[in-house]
Order: sequence, then structure tokens, then C-alpha cells
Amino acid sequence: MRSVVAALAAATLLGCAPMHAEPAPPPAHGLAPDLLAAMRADAARRGHVADAEARVVSVQPVTWPDGAIGCPQPGMVYTQMLVPGWLVQIEAGTQRLAYHVGRGGRWLMCPQGQAQPPLTTAS
Repeated sequence: MRSVVAALAAATLLGCAPMHAEPAPPPAHGLAPDLLAAMRADAARRGHVADAEARVVSVQPVTWPDGAIGCPQPGMVYTQMLVPGWLVQIEAGTQRLAYHVGRGGRWLMCPQGQAQPPLTTAS
């Protein structure tokens, strides 16, 4: 009888154990890894290198002045509200590319002559 009770207790305890590894904690900068991977792939394509050769130089939390996230396009109208997000620098081949990201996940590579600085940056 004791062996049956012990077996049932062991089975119950095993049933409560997680069947998968704990997820990794989010990165300190708060940018989703899948977004960062998409930007690296885009940088690699633009720099004509393999994805693994595109190197993230920095990920900086910022506040953009409006919905253009620091990269206004001619003829477009943007929401006039502060947008939290990130400024991401990626090196690919001989290029250093600036990616502007909004908190909602919208991102774009902003050419150097078109980029506007964020209002604030976090240290």
C-alpha cells in the first residue's frame, strides 16, 4: 500500500513540474528579440552580407517627437504626440545603418540625411 501511495505522490509531483525551460528574461533595453532579428536581416540585405555578419552596435531607448519616429517622409501627415521607442545602430559590411522603432513595433531604416534626432534618450 505504501508503494502505491508513494507512486501516486511521485506522479502528482511530476505532473506539476514544468515541461519546458523557463523563457529567457527580456533584454535590458526592452526591444523584442524578433524585431531586432528582423532589423539585422534587413541590414544584412542592404549591406550585402550574411545575417550573421550584421552586428548590432547599440539599442537606445528614446522618445520620438511624433508618429514619424524621427524619419518623416515627404507628403505624409503624422500624429502629433510623443512616441516612445528605440534608436538601433547596426553595422553590415561597410555600412552603419540607423533603425527607428516605435513602441508598437513599427520600424524603419532611416537614411542619414533624412533622420531627425529623438527628443530624449535614456542612459
